[in-house]
Amino acid sequence: MRDVVPLEERLGCFGYFGFGSGYALAKWGSPDDTRELYCSRACRRSTRCWDRHRRRAREHFPDLVELAEEIARTHHGPAYMQEWLARTEQSPDKFVEPFTTMMMGNMEDGTIVANGGQPKPRGSASLVWPLTKLA
Repeated sequence: MRDVVPLEERLGCFGYFGFGSGYALAKWGSPDDTRELYCSRACRRSTRCWDRHRRRAREHFPDLVELAEEIARTHHGPAYMQEWLARTEQSPDKFVEPFTTMMMGNMEDGTIVANGGQPKPRGSASLVWPLTKLA
């Protein structure tokens, strides 16, 4: 019997939270419950990966991360997003929140790689496939 290698080990995506979810979505489709996306539920390293993802976001969006962390100290869930939109004067249908924005880029890159492509160029935050070093 062949050993099954966890997706995060095959991809080397630790620290690129969302990449494994994007890859899995492209390869195997959407789960019945979107709370079951790979990075959130199946990855054994998700909590540590999210922590590393947060540090990476801080490197690329330091001012936005500082504001996000300030808001998160007193606001959670929908209240966090409402305060974020109010403080940044952004629209609910088009906004940039550093952790979510970086995660969605990772997910998009995961879907592209799953289909045989290369990650999108994103300036200093660009991923290099194969994922051999944390960008």
